[in-house]
Amino acid sequence: MDVDALTLSLMLYVLLPLWVVCGSLDYCCHRATRIEHNTGIRESMLHSLMGVLVGVPMWISLFFEMNVLVLLTCLVFFVLHEIVAHIDVCLALPDRVISVWEQPVHA
Repeated sequence: MDVDALTLSLMLYVLLPLWVVCGSLDYCCHRATRIEHNTGIRESMLHSLMGVLVGVPMWISLFFEMNVLVLLTCLVFFVLHEIVAHIDVCLALPDRVISVWEQPVHA
């Protein structure tokens, strides 16, 4: 198996399903704390931004040849995602309880 096929398989069969599972777990955590009555649209917008910050590097990795520029772009998006996740937790903390399960799901 060549490197391109292995990379594509890793992204399609490991990383993408992991992203879906984490997103679903995050949804369950938010559903349990009823965020629509606490932080509402503000937190929803931050989650949309985090989804974009994960989706763009995955799209770039799938459609462009893997090189240093693509890897650096993915790294920048990862750092931005972690910053937005931290901001999300800081903004939500005064308004609702953040469970032990929700924090690692964001990461």
